[in-house]
Amino acid sequence: MSTSKRPSIVFLLLADMVGYFYSAVPAALAWFGAGAFIYILSTNVWLMFLAVIISPLVLSLLFILICFLFQRVLPKMKPGIYRPGVSKGAIVWHLNNSLAQGLEIASLKMLIFSNKTLKWLYFRAMGAKIAFGIFSSTLVTFREYPLITIGEGSSIGAYCHISCHNFQGEKILLAPIVIGKNVFIGMKTLIGPKTTIGDDVSIGGNNNLSFDTVAPNTIIKNFEYEYGKNRKYLVADSSEKEV
Repeated sequence: MSTSKRPSIVFLLLADMVGYFYSAVPAALAWFGAGAFIYILSTNVWLMFLAVIISPLVLSLLFILICFLFQRVLPKMKPGIYRPGVSKGAIVWHLNNSLAQGLEIASLKMLIFSNKTLKWLYFRAMGAKIAFGIFSSTLVTFREYPLITIGEGSSIGAYCHISCHNFQGEKILLAPIVIGKNVFIGMKTLIGPKTTIGDDVSIGGNNNLSFDTVAPNTIIKNFEYEYGKNRKYLVADSSEKEV
């Protein structure tokens, strides 16, 4: 019986170091830049007062700009089934998630997610196709931003998790999530990979949708999809390429 080749300890240590760079360095650079901004204007009391007042905005914009630059260095994230280790798809996935975790490390999630403009700029910097002005709790978690599309007028409740990856044995499946216009998603709902939600859909709380297609104007009640009711699991098909 064949066994899959596991990553070496050296590779895992290297992946940790590069992941640390992508998650911690943007936060460190943004905070350093904001501190330098205040220091430069500290020679005058009124300028320093102004610098302190607008420093949260400067900090947020610096962080978003740095994330944009880091994201542009990465190869494009593509749907597929990837083996762990040195495969390009798995590495891109790891670094994208490391960069996304930097928002919490920088302690800027509450600030950026509570402002529609800053939130939209951050989404765009991370490669997501998310419309301006969506309503989302500051407690929503997004992963694999480049594979997420959300239409205008949509609302996402607290503690929702929107993630485009799924582990299948020792392999990683990446597939897009498409959420239409004017969609309501109740709190504590998980939206997993290969899920398409049409326009004007209402999804109650505590649901779990993965590999699902929801027709427009559908109403899903609380807990209705909790145990996979009406779900069609697709482990792999012709649209996913194993690498």
